[in-house]
Amino acid sequence: MRSLSTLDYDTLSTIFLYLRPCSSLLSLALTCHAMHEMIVPKFLFASVSFNKNIPDERLASFCRAILTYDRAIGDAVRHFTIPYGHDSCPWGDVLQKMSQLRSLDSLGSLEDSSGIPEGISAQVHLTSLTLGFCPQGNTLEFLRGLGPLQTLVMHRMSRYDLSPESAVASLLYTSRHTLAELRLDFFTWNLRIHPASGNGDLDFVWPSVHTLQLDIARVKRPFDPAHFFPATRNLILQLQPPPHLILQWTTLPCVDPFFSRLESIECTSEQLEFAVGAGAQLHRISVVYGVTSTEHDLPWALPGLRSFSVRMRFYSPNIFTRLCNTALSLTSLNVKTPLLYGLEGYATFLEDIITRISPLPLKYFQLHISSDDLNEGHDHAGMFIERASRSIPTLRAATLAWPTSAVYWQKAFDQTEAGSHFRVVSREDGENLKGFYDWNWD
Repeated sequence: MRSLSTLDYDTLSTIFLYLRPCSSLLSLALTCHAMHEMIVPKFLFASVSFNKNIPDERLASFCRAILTYDRAIGDAVRHFTIPYGHDSCPWGDVLQKMSQLRSLDSLGSLEDSSGIPEGISAQVHLTSLTLGFCPQGNTLEFLRGLGPLQTLVMHRMSRYDLSPESAVASLLYTSRHTLAELRLDFFTWNLRIHPASGNGDLDFVWPSVHTLQLDIARVKRPFDPAHFFPATRNLILQLQPPPHLILQWTTLPCVDPFFSRLESIECTSEQLEFAVGAGAQLHRISVVYGVTSTEHDLPWALPGLRSFSVRMRFYSPNIFTRLCNTALSLTSLNVKTPLLYGLEGYATFLEDIITRISPLPLKYFQLHISSDDLNEGHDHAGMFIERASRSIPTLRAATLAWPTSAVYWQKAFDQTEAGSHFRVVSREDGENLKGFYDWNWD
């Protein structure tokens, strides 16, 4: 039998996926010197992110570890997040040490003094890139040297002119056959639908983009999403479009064919009504009520709906009654709402909502209390899971969340169904369960 220490990185990664949460992996690392030397540099550093309130001295300690210790630590990092507000750290030098980076979420400044552009351009294995702030000027020229991406997210692009000659367009063209998720914010659309014959223009079509979010501030050339993004099935729309966003998707000419192909949408109630009217056969809906209207209703039959998330400005039970009549195959429900009667009416509120949704064959249910009434949510978690598990026999996982925290459960099965029970799981496992049931439509 081969020893763990002799296995390759990919095989060990698969094995260690079953050791969750991270503390379990750390416990294994402390069993012997060989495990410590293998796990600490290679796997505990595989995904690195920081709390937004992390002290500067802890960030400085991390940077020193990457820059001065054995190269194995930098090479171990596969997923890295640069936190916002710590631009004095030598992020450019740190990125240069991460030669095996696969995904990067940069919330820091892209100004030349940060060194971040140079650090990003040095990455040869990068497949996912998120930029939190994209200033004007030539700051984004470093994107021209990157290889094909699978995910590109760019926020606050300052009316960036997305023309065929631009650096972002160059990266998008390089990634045209690999890109699966694209999100661009506050930019100017300046790409042709069809290239002019004989002048060498590029045909910008992304045949593999599944998830799309484009918040366009200005349009210089006609924008036809069905042409540019023929494979998009998940559309994310601005919930409260600011005045500078002149492109409203629901007003585009001949947009019905694009909407009719959608399987998932994140939008307002008015945008949802448009999508369903255009023929979208939706399996997943994430909708906000009360942005431009206060109507909480689902006036359509949704036989294929499997996952439904709703955010309410005030609690309205009508939508749950409609779900039981129109979405009989729903397996995942995520509700964000204020308490109806305040904290003193928590038990009544809980009983009302769970009773209304109990006819649904839910496997996952999350209740997110958006007000501060439940700031001591742990004291009420037992009541939530007891009533949810009793009333929804198909339930496999659940979450009770409030503004400051959350409790996650997963159903554990003993030898018989009668012996099963719900156990509290880590935040990491709870979020993974939420994502699984949100997107598992089988």
